[in-house]
Amino acid sequence: MSAHDTPDLEHERGLLLLRKSEFGEAEQCFRRVLQANPEHQVAWDRLGWTLANQRKFEEARQCVEKALSVATAKGRRYDVFRFYTTMGAIYCLAGDSEKALAVLEKADASNWYNIYWKAQALKALGRPSEALALAKEARSRAPRPLLPPLSDELAELITECEARL
Repeated sequence: MSAHDTPDLEHERGLLLLRKSEFGEAEQCFRRVLQANPEHQVAWDRLGWTLANQRKFEEARQCVEKALSVATAKGRRYDVFRFYTTMGAIYCLAGDSEKALAVLEKADASNWYNIYWKAQALKALGRPSEALALAKEARSRAPRPLLPPLSDELAELITECEARL
């Protein structure tokens, strides 16, 4: 961070880089935020997601565990639910769909993104009819307009599940 940057500006920069799939640079931004404020639970979560996208799953899980710990200590229930979704998604990306489902059960059951990751896990477990139902529910609950890449990924999930039936 330069002398003129704040942790909040650096966090926003990291989010922009993450959206552009510039994971190495995003990782550095989130690490600088955490160096300035080790209790920034959202930066811990986003660092975890950034690392997962670089296939650094163990470190990613450790970061989200830290986010959960900080958010729980602060009584930030909404953040805790969000971070469980992140953790479940990380397990899904790492290929542990059973663990993903168990973690996602702790997240907000009405959140479309949580529902999407449950559908992904069920598809990976060979349960296409359950996955399809959840994928369609996620689509109905998703914000409008849902932008790429998530719009494409959700449509692809539905198509794949329909093809397996």
